[in-house]
Amino acid sequence: MAKAFQGIEQRPSAASTISEILRLRAKNERLRAETKRVKAETKRVEARRAAMEAETKRLLAEQERLDTQSADLEAEKKRLLARCAALEAKKERMEARRTKSTRGRSDKGSGGQPGHSGATLR
Repeated sequence: MAKAFQGIEQRPSAASTISEILRLRAKNERLRAETKRVKAETKRVEARRAAMEAETKRLLAEQERLDTQSADLEAEKKRLLARCAALEAKKERMEARRTKSTRGRSDKGSGGQPGHSGATLR
């Protein structure tokens, strides 16, 4: 408000008051539109956050399952490696016991009597 020379306040004109009201109404409408836009964006962000939380829970459960599966496979691997080592040791012991025949091949034909088939030693 403008002040007069002697400290007396002057009233604003009706035109300036109407102009100020119109300016404030336009500003109010812009703010309402902005508020509506922000609320819609907030709703979209909240929906995305909820979807991401659900995906995070799913991934954590999947990770837990894979960790368990990995531990099971490691245990199976150790068991199989121990079994293979035991079988290798047994195979080596058996090969060490096996001896080859010192008997050579004979010049005689097979079979004991004519007309009887026999089997040769090999």
